[in-house]
Amino acid sequence: MMNSHLIEFSTLLVLFTLAYHFVLRQNKNYVFLRIYCITSVLIAILLPLLPSIFPAQLIRVGTLLPQVTITADQGPILISESTTLSSGNNILFAIYFLVAACLAVRFLLSMITLFQIISKGSQQSLLGFEVLLSDKIKEPCSVFNYILLPQSIPYDQETSKTILEHERLHIKYGHTAEKLFLEVMRIFFWFHPAIWYLKKEIQLIHEYQVDAAMSTNTDYSKYQTTLIQLATKQNSLTLVNPFASQIKKRITMMNSKKNFTKSSYLFLALLLVGGSLFLHACQKDANTSKNTVIEDKIHQAKKADLISDNNSYHSLETKITTDTTIVFNEDTYEEKVEIVKGLHQRAPLFPGCDEGLGFQEMIDCSNERLLNFIYFNLKYPEQARNKNIEGMVVTKLLINKNGNLDDFEILRSADANLTSAVEDVVNQLKAEITWIPGLKNGDQNVNAEFVLPVKFKLQ
Repeated sequence: MMNSHLIEFSTLLVLFTLAYHFVLRQNKNYVFLRIYCITSVLIAILLPLLPSIFPAQLIRVGTLLPQVTITADQGPILISESTTLSSGNNILFAIYFLVAACLAVRFLLSMITLFQIISKGSQQSLLGFEVLLSDKIKEPCSVFNYILLPQSIPYDQETSKTILEHERLHIKYGHTAEKLFLEVMRIFFWFHPAIWYLKKEIQLIHEYQVDAAMSTNTDYSKYQTTLIQLATKQNSLTLVNPFASQIKKRITMMNSKKNFTKSSYLFLALLLVGGSLFLHACQKDANTSKNTVIEDKIHQAKKADLISDNNSYHSLETKITTDTTIVFNEDTYEEKVEIVKGLHQRAPLFPGCDEGLGFQEMIDCSNERLLNFIYFNLKYPEQARNKNIEGMVVTKLLINKNGNLDDFEILRSADANLTSAVEDVVNQLKAEITWIPGLKNGDQNVNAEFVLPVKFKLQ
């Protein structure tokens, strides 16, 4: 499930990022761009967690056996519900957590440095603005509700006023919160290039928005000159809004006239919403719970007939009844309450798994013997191996109340060669093995069915 969610998250984020890069990037509606960048990440994270919009029409068709994995080199491998991650996955997880931890430590250290500057800075009133002066600051910037300036202010009054108004607008628009959000997202999703790209773009959008607001009360040519003059020094602090950053792109945007029409917004919205819903609807969960659903190939009318037929095949889970019995001891005249467990229903068992075993032990014994039978008789098809074909074959086994394997059905298969190999081993199972029939109501032999998944894997 995690893998399918990660694939959908990555695909959605790529979709939104490509739309921004090729369609929206030169748009001058900066409030919209800010909302777009943040909501793109949120939608990509949250949408895969929602239920499928168009759930598949599936029904449960039988008790699901543990998966058998057939490898080209090593033969079959029995996979139980407690299967651990492969060593390859463990290495990938270790790399992921190592990089995420490094980014998190770097972020925390930067935040500590920033708060130390704020706590130790000299607070002053300058041209009607409350500012903090610090020798740790190389270039004018702002963060949260603070305007930070170098300890010595080498600017004339007009330049200082321009700088302070610029940083005041960053605070007014709440830019730091968005940078903080994307910084945290980068820690968790550092492997996705779109996160790095959006983090860089959101800072540029912030500067575009402030530059546009400055045009209402500032001479643009003088403002651009001021930006160029202060572009020599850069702060290395996280989350700050530097005054002079990415100057070339900002000046180009200031002189640009390009904007979006309402029809363009509508078209883009329909495209992205439709694409997102389509991707979500196509999501396939490869890790569905063992006792949930397998593809239904039985028409509804036929299914109704089977349910009403006494000879239908049942999906039997082992169920145990618990009763209390009062036992009277005539010698001691004492009454004792005993708990008596009985078998209400049970799936068919492989021969030799019913003598002297507990309830769960019978099931474990049967599964092990069945899978061992497949282990020794099923080989990776040579043609499939030569063509690098791998995948899953899901088979339904129908076992009658006499213990005979009446029939079987291939519910799903990745390739005809794989199907043929599974059919051969199931026919051998049908010819050689007589099962201990399934039980219902404690002592009634009934027809039953199993679902056997076999996975062919080259490595």
